Amino acid sequence: MTCIGKQGNPLSPQTVHDHMRDLKTFLRWVGREAPLRCLPFGASIMPRLVESETKVIPPAALARFFETAGEPYRSVGIFLLFTGLRPGEFRRLEWTSHVVMAGRPRLRFVAPKTGRARVVYLAPPAVEVLYKWRSVTGGQRYVSPWRPVNGCTAFARIGRMIGYHLSPGMFRHTFINMCADRGM
Repeated sequence: MTCIGKQGNPLSPQTVHDHMRDLKTFLRWVGREAPLRCLPFGASIMPRLVESETKVIPPAALARFFETAGEPYRSVGIFLLFTGLRPGEFRRLEWTSHVVMAGRPRLRFVAPKTGRARVVYLAPPAVEVLYKWRSVTGGQRYVSPWRPVNGCTAFARIGRMIGYHLSPGMFRHTFINMCADRGM
């Protein structure tokens, strides 16, 4: 089966997969059967997928990650898991212009992907990580301990060690599912 786009060109399998995912998310939201979640797709929907795909890290794999990962990847995982930031947003955070510790700790920035202003309130584990990084990095401009490297290679290596595919972006999806499970 070939899907045709607006100009009459065939759509790539990835585009079809993305549209199917968006449709499935919308239908779940309309049906209100269960909390909105990032659910796995079967291999039959997109031919290039070899097995079911999910972007959410199961609790057992998450626990193995935190046991196995050394610094700074353990603290990066904690920070991404408790803030829901995209890895690109995290790498661009600056101490002076984005981190506000007065009052309720929060991050203020413009999301590079959407161009919208965002405010992210920080959970206690994320605040602890920030204090630890602040003491270690001293006068460094950026919050991220692995700037400008993206860290995907290290997360993939740790994932191979624990037997589960990992990337920094998967922590964002796991954060969203944790929020949905708690009724947010």
